[in-house]
Amino acid sequence: HQAMLDVNAIIFVIEALKWTNEDDKVLKMVKEHSAPIMIAINKIDLVKEKAQLLAFMQEISEKLPQAEMVPFSAKRSQQIDVIENWVDQYI
Repeated sequence: HQAMLDVNAIIFVIEALKWTNEDDKVLKMVKEHSAPIMIAINKIDLVKEKAQLLAFMQEISEKLPQAEMVPFSAKRSQQIDVIENWVDQYI
């Protein structure tokens, strides 16, 4: 909680097709905040069936509808520019 007291924006990074108990804990903290939120879904390069990714994204969107969502691959540098541009809006 302390780390999120004075923030301009929140990037909540999760792994594609995985939702953990820790993610639930972070979700509860993030929901209480009024800052803009992005859910960054990493490891999309490991997802073979894109329909699975779309279904996962829909499920996550229902948990936090006010958040923007960006699927990305840190390993392959896919969509990193989208995340950087979003951050630039708030710093």
